[in-house]
Amino acid sequence: MDTGNKDNIGADLNATFKDSDTRVRFEEYNVPRSDSIGTPKIVRWVIKYSGGLIKNESQVSYVILCFFVVSITIFFLVVFGDESEIPLPSTPGPDYYAIPSQR
Repeated sequence: MDTGNKDNIGADLNATFKDSDTRVRFEEYNVPRSDSIGTPKIVRWVIKYSGGLIKNESQVSYVILCFFVVSITIFFLVVFGDESEIPLPSTPGPDYYAIPSQR
């Protein structure tokens, strides 16, 4: 299987790859950091928007737990709260509908 190269001279490709880094440019993609790959999005969101107050995942866990407890407490107070403490408007009596006498 002679390909026409009778002198067995190989092709010199050294000059081809010498300046390849100047000719070929690859776009870099935003690859997530290795420490944030396993963290849930809600945890990353709370850390990002906390303004620097929350710095790690354990603090986020406490914040989410406190938010959950406060939310459930407010829910039970609204749904099962004592209705007798809320003043309801009274129904007008029969005198309310009476036409005032003309003088």
